[in-house]
Amino acid sequence: NLTTAKTELYQQLATQAAFDPNDPQAVAALKQTLFAGGAIHPHVLHSSKAPTPAPPRRFYTHDHVLVEVGKNSRQNDHLTLTARKDYYWMHAGGEIPGSHVVIHSNHPSEQTLQEAAVLTAYYSKGRQMNRVPVDVLTVGQMRKPKGAKAGLVTFSGPARTITVVPDATLAAELRDQEDIHHDAD
Repeated sequence: NLTTAKTELYQQLATQAAFDPNDPQAVAALKQTLFAGGAIHPHVLHSSKAPTPAPPRRFYTHDHVLVEVGKNSRQNDHLTLTARKDYYWMHAGGEIPGSHVVIHSNHPSEQTLQEAAVLTAYYSKGRQMNRVPVDVLTVGQMRKPKGAKAGLVTFSGPARTITVVPDATLAAELRDQEDIHHDAD
């Protein structure tokens, strides 16, 4: 049986040597052979690529500016790292854990800044506090340190702080109605 094994090995090596990876028909035929023999499976069972996080919460300020609020650390990272650099970014100040918030505007009105700051305070661990400081920067000031855990970012340059009262009523009023339906699914 050693002779049979050697013969099969030489045939396999000859087949591999003759295989042209640039020939689509040859590739398709090889793929079918591997499927049929059970060497490869048509469905990917595990993917090494991390799934895209669910979309953030969406709000519209009274002057119709979209404000997105992260729901967890991974989503905070995704939101901050994919937003336009000239958009505005907010987070609860004073070491209060909370959502990353992106205002989809490079020149938001004072009203939009105030309303987004209230959302930032509401979606933080400071929700029960009477007054919450909120840091305001541009997305371009944000950096993700190499190897930092999800949700951790640093910033450079000046930051403005707006102190606001968390307000559930305003949060409900500004919530994108379609977004509420998606959350319910």
